[in-house]
Amino acid sequence: MFYVVYGSLRIQFEGRDDVVLNAGDFCIVPKNTMHNPVADAECGIALIETVTTLHTGDTPSPLAKSIDAQLAG
Repeated sequence: MFYVVYGSLRIQFEGRDDVVLNAGDFCIVPKNTMHNPVADAECGIALIETVTTLHTGDTPSPLAKSIDAQLAG
């Protein structure tokens, strides 16, 4: 779930219209849905997800980090 604290965020979805979120808005991305968050200017978000959420789905990426690596800083 993306929650916008301040600013604006656009989420691009595969096969459907973009969703624009402003401060106070949230969007729940359904499981297995390809999406790409884009901010044209600085914004603050709270990203809420389960421990099992894979950041790149089934697509391998050198940018993906395990939960342990994320928590280690």
